[in-house]
Amino acid sequence: MLIDISRTIGLDDIPYPGDPPTAFALLANIQLDGYKLTQLSMTLHAGTHLDAPSHFISGGSSIEQYSPDTFTPICHVIELMTLSSIPPVILDGVQIQPGEAVLFKTVNGELDRGGYVERHAHIPLATAQRLIELQASIVGIDYISVERPNGEGYPVHRALLGAGILLLEDVDLRHVLPGRYRLLCLPQKVLRGEAAPCRAVLMPARGAPVTAGPRICSAVP
Repeated sequence: MLIDISRTIGLDDIPYPGDPPTAFALLANIQLDGYKLTQLSMTLHAGTHLDAPSHFISGGSSIEQYSPDTFTPICHVIELMTLSSIPPVILDGVQIQPGEAVLFKTVNGELDRGGYVERHAHIPLATAQRLIELQASIVGIDYISVERPNGEGYPVHRALLGAGILLLEDVDLRHVLPGRYRLLCLPQKVLRGEAAPCRAVLMPARGAPVTAGPRICSAVP
């Protein structure tokens, strides 16, 4: 069974403040031309997408340089119902092996999708550093950025991408139980792409039934 955790481009994707919104233009239609042709205008960060190191790291790898195997790791979905920082303690007791992915499920999934909401759960630098120590391969969150709202310098992007960890942003985990899965998130193969949209899905990991994982329901300052 595959669980779709992707946002729909043109329906519930949200542009990052300052980025242009997704736009569609009908170039041909069936009634007049006998076929339909649509032009899509969007950034590479629209909807559910992967950030590659070249997004912030000079000389960093771009999205088309990765093997497809990179995008199919074992994944740990960790639930933390807070609108604040995700503390590194949430990773204690989770058996994360080098090369595995971590996705954070928060109340971000219930935020209004009409536009960017400044007050959203995010990954602080201390948690990013712990993920680097654990040698995670992909780190994701259920909003359009892993960074603290109104933060300066994008320290979490720079730390994780600088360590070679890909970022999977704006996943939809509302209907996903915490636990262990296989993540499939192949991005579009974009030349020199610092990012690319992807269709992300989860499936129960072979030999490992989906079980409840750590959960913290109180707000964390």
